[in-house]
Amino acid sequence: MALLILGSRFAWALALLLPLLYFIPVHHLKRILIPFWAALFAGTVYFIDKLDLLRAELWQLSFSGIKKKPLFGHGTGNSDLVLPDQLLIKKNGADAVIGINHSHNQFLTSLLENGLLGTMLFTALMLFIFYHFVKQNDKTMILVTFAILLLMVVESPFMTATPLYLFSFLLCCFMGFSKKEA
Repeated sequence: MALLILGSRFAWALALLLPLLYFIPVHHLKRILIPFWAALFAGTVYFIDKLDLLRAELWQLSFSGIKKKPLFGHGTGNSDLVLPDQLLIKKNGADAVIGINHSHNQFLTSLLENGLLGTMLFTALMLFIFYHFVKQNDKTMILVTFAILLLMVVESPFMTATPLYLFSFLLCCFMGFSKKEA
């Protein structure tokens, strides 16, 4: 449901993919999800100019901002101060003005705002959460965390209040550190 609230094309595709992944036994999921994520991440980054010109342009602008303050970034929540308010793109053969306020990639947004150190900490936390669910064999939360990690490649779900609150609530609800009963 959280994916559908975001309303992006990728979120819809992911919402269709997750039920299919749920039928895969958890021991197989543990082995395939990280390589699957890495392949999708690499493919998206490599082909972004063919998949989505707006994101390709946003990512280039984000990289320019990251280069100015690579270690600590421009400050949490300051993407809109670094990126332009609007972007002119060709859409369906005509010029279109698109309003922007973030990179549409959570990792780039994090690098832009919090620098390399903040992004490493954020990524380590997300991987720790994923590892915890894998260790517990919690298939539902493995897939929820995987979906969030995958969505972070083409969206900045932690940039808007509603998804942030929803994801935080879901992760807190299911993040119990007690071992599952046999």
